Amino acid sequence: MGKAVRTLNDCYEQGKTDITVATSMLEARYLVGNEDTFDKLQSLLESETFWPSEQFFIAKKEEQQARHETCNGDGYSLEPDIKNGTGGLRDIQTVAWISKCHFNVNSLLDLTSFNYITPAEYRELSDCQTFLWTIRFALHVVTKRPDNRLLFDFQSDVASILGYRGEGNQAIEHMMKDFYQTIHRVKELNEMLLQYFDEAILGNLNQHIETIDKHFQLRDNMIELKTLTLFNDRPEMILQLFLHIAKDPRIIDVYSPTIRELREARRCLTQWLQNIPECRTIFMEILKHPRGMGLAFTLLHEYGILGAYIPQWSRIVGQMQFDLFHAYTVDEHTHRLIKNIYRYPENKASFPLTHEIYSNLENPELLFLVAIFHDIAKGQKGDHSTLGAVDARAFCELHGLSQSDSKFVAWLVKEHLTMSVTAQRRDISDPRVITEFAEKVGDEKHLNFLCCLTVADICATNEGTWNSWKGTLMRELYYSTQKALRRGLENPRHIRVKILNRKAKTLGLLLEQGITEESILPLWKRFKLNYFFRYNSAQIVWHTVNLLKHQDHSQPMVLISDQNERGATEIFVYHKDMPALFSSVVTEIDNKKLSGS
Repeated sequence: MGKAVRTLNDCYEQGKTDITVATSMLEARYLVGNEDTFDKLQSLLESETFWPSEQFFIAKKEEQQARHETCNGDGYSLEPDIKNGTGGLRDIQTVAWISKCHFNVNSLLDLTSFNYITPAEYRELSDCQTFLWTIRFALHVVTKRPDNRLLFDFQSDVASILGYRGEGNQAIEHMMKDFYQTIHRVKELNEMLLQYFDEAILGNLNQHIETIDKHFQLRDNMIELKTLTLFNDRPEMILQLFLHIAKDPRIIDVYSPTIRELREARRCLTQWLQNIPECRTIFMEILKHPRGMGLAFTLLHEYGILGAYIPQWSRIVGQMQFDLFHAYTVDEHTHRLIKNIYRYPENKASFPLTHEIYSNLENPELLFLVAIFHDIAKGQKGDHSTLGAVDARAFCELHGLSQSDSKFVAWLVKEHLTMSVTAQRRDISDPRVITEFAEKVGDEKHLNFLCCLTVADICATNEGTWNSWKGTLMRELYYSTQKALRRGLENPRHIRVKILNRKAKTLGLLLEQGITEESILPLWKRFKLNYFFRYNSAQIVWHTVNLLKHQDHSQPMVLISDQNERGATEIFVYHKDMPALFSSVVTEIDNKKLSGS
């Protein structure tokens, strides 16, 4: 609270150069004094030379973006900023200020007459504002000062004042879940209304329209629904919207009228979307698409469709985590984990190990399924890893995955903490620890998936969790375990199955290149079985193609791959066996002064 005495000209000049001052004066209300002076101030503020609505709109949008970035871009931290975070009070006020400046309305209710907001949306926004005001007032009562951060120290007392009850942390959980759901609704409405204002104020009507199919079109860089009520009549088209987003990199957002249709359809659903066979098919297409877990998944999460698809996900939306590690709600933590995995291909410098592992994973969609379910049972009674594994297996079977893949996903969910605990809490220089961990993991496939999941999970707990020390621990544990597995800890039956599957897949890839089975199999008979265990299908294809081209097998052959192995160049040497062959190769590499780093 502050005060100042200024002339009318001072007010005009200071407001003209400072959007914050201009916004404060825009909210001026006559209380007492010279009413004529107040009217003159209003005339100055409404003049075309003060803040034209186009400039005011742009300035307020930029101000909101900067404010969100200051609050780490979201309101879903466990100690949120009620006023300034995403979906907070300032986002509601931003809509009100822009409306007042452009439409000259005194309340959001007046905005309904301009058809930019429906009566139902006004009531929703009003209810959200009332809730946020109430929780902020209770925070001020507790702190005895004008505070906006709902810190852990104050949450219990605020919940008590507002009438939340329960054992242990239940009161806080219930209050915070209501809070996170409220800011989510504000965020949706804020985004939708600012899009509408963009057209009304700036005249950005997005006239370049390109048909995608008979139900959707591209309006500039936003996807738009052409057929109103389609989502209600055919709920599977909700998922189709996000599949289009995955397939078309030009799409960066959803058009505001389509957001409105999406919101309405989501609330009218009478069953979980996963119960509709067509939805399951489309969801798996999104999951398997190279860009499916990028923007498409983020918008599935932000628009509440993931919670309408997976029943268990709806329970973790806004779910608190009471520990010293996590800085976000369960759903937001999981979302960040998935984004970390999705960015592995472009994060070679920061995560060389997982970048390399991920680039060679077969069926990476299984890793994303594990990520979705790894914490999905938090907040329930019992071990969340065990309960989540049950949910994950049921989900996989419902979506037509094989028994082996379903079991694999469930195992990873159940053991998703094992590698982190082993690396950070046990002595990984002790061979017995490595052996025990290797026996639990069982094979390199489980190790590779678990490593990618673990690193992404650690990084998603909070901004400062990952560091070089943890990276070193993970690398040491990974390579020590890999070495132990390659020495023969794997179950012989599992090894045989793995070899047969790899040979079958590799044979198929070679046949696709026009190489005949008659030329491949005699060559493979010369290889020991552990060769097919140690190398993946892509490497075996690379070796086989070049060996078949090699005319004189009495002469050596050297191949250099453009794919990195542990951040280095992979060299394949084919030569008849001889004493000290390996040391001779290494010596020659050293003589050529090639870097070993």
